[in-house]
Amino acid sequence: MSERKVIIITGANSGIGKAMATDLGAAGHHIVMGCRSLGRGEAAKADIEQRAKGPVGLAAGGRGEPDPGARVREGGARRRTRRWTC
Repeated sequence: MSERKVIIITGANSGIGKAMATDLGAAGHHIVMGCRSLGRGEAAKADIEQRAKGPVGLAAGGRGEPDPGARVREGGARRRTRRWTC
């Protein structure tokens, strides 16, 4: 791997999102998981961290939040995004 990237993956607590988070984390990238359910997100994060060589973060928020992506942006992953949809 030539450069470690910060990769934000929505739906990372199951299915294709979780598989991508696991594989990219194992490659050493910094993964930020976007999940609606905090409980399922934390369980998936624990699984992914077992194989990850880079840091794994979790941004969980429901559809009722005005801007769930604010947690990610406040955490240092600054992007020019108007809206984050979990």
